[in-house]
Amino acid sequence: MNATLRYPLRIMLPAMVNILVGRKSPIKVGLQLTNKCNLDCKFCYFKNDVHSDDVLLSTPEIFAIIDDLKTMNISVLALTGGEPLMREDHVDILRHCTKRKILTGIATNGTLLTRELIREHKRSGLSWYHLSVDGASDDAQAGARCAGVFGMVDAAIDLMTEQRIDIIATTVVSKETHRCLRDIAQYLNCKGVKIWSPTIVLPCGKAKEYLRDNMFTKEEVRTVYATIHDLTKHYRRLMAVFPMDSQIYYPYAVLQEKPSWTKRKMYGFMGGCSVVKGTTVHINYDGSVKPCSYFAGVVPNANVKNRSIIDIFRHDPYLVALRDKSRLKGKCHGCSYLYCCGGCRSRGAAILDDPFAEDVYCIYKQ
Repeated sequence: MNATLRYPLRIMLPAMVNILVGRKSPIKVGLQLTNKCNLDCKFCYFKNDVHSDDVLLSTPEIFAIIDDLKTMNISVLALTGGEPLMREDHVDILRHCTKRKILTGIATNGTLLTRELIREHKRSGLSWYHLSVDGASDDAQAGARCAGVFGMVDAAIDLMTEQRIDIIATTVVSKETHRCLRDIAQYLNCKGVKIWSPTIVLPCGKAKEYLRDNMFTKEEVRTVYATIHDLTKHYRRLMAVFPMDSQIYYPYAVLQEKPSWTKRKMYGFMGGCSVVKGTTVHINYDGSVKPCSYFAGVVPNANVKNRSIIDIFRHDPYLVALRDKSRLKGKCHGCSYLYCCGGCRSRGAAILDDPFAEDVYCIYKQ
């Protein structure tokens, strides 16, 4: 079974078990091992600030978090940064995830990977790499990242393929890169990548500053999703395309396809704001918690150093409120696409200073 089918099925199974037994748990969790990075990308979701060792989560603290996540029966754990490979004990952390039988990926920029390190990750139980690919050439990728990086990313893909570790390529779709989506898709397909997640740049970290002067127009948003939808069909049997900012995309897909009842249910499972659906949570390097990896702020007074992630996720008033669809405002309130949309709570929090505000990129209601 190839990656386009294997991972969706492995992700869905724990989620379905949780639903059947009435267990309130996230499907995907991001765990930030460090906020240090060897690059300084324009759209980094977390600013590359310098932290002191006394703030960083310790190895035993991270092990305890992983044990709690296993208790919650999560589907996927993404070890993130910064650049997670810059943390010396990241392999020990990966091994603990494997020991607890958690499906685990590493989100990396790919520039620090070597053949031996990839082999060590594979031996330690890594399921896949989340690899940032923001262009099909160095000139194109430099619009989102650092010049000269493309060659290192290209070499990393070859090493991953050589070691038969799956790749989930992620692409930040910006003003500079949205016209390159077809080139990126063709490049990834030629490299043998089976899963691609293009994501419209979200207003968090350094990207929040970028978006002050570079917001998409509604027509540009429509064009981006039309392109992604076309690429989804074009590469259907070759590469799965799962937009990470799925809350706007799946209503577009519903309008274009007039899908069957079964497919609508699938879009409802795959789409929608994961914060509103209560299917995700993110733990920062210092123990603070965000509703999702791309949320502009943190959950007030929530830190895994003094409260378990189980208690925070299930009972924190801020998170519980964000899951109440009746509190959504503007065009999002009572929208018929809530089952597969719900707007982006991060955009509301960052752009309108209100996480319940309507999504400024909505292209369906006037």
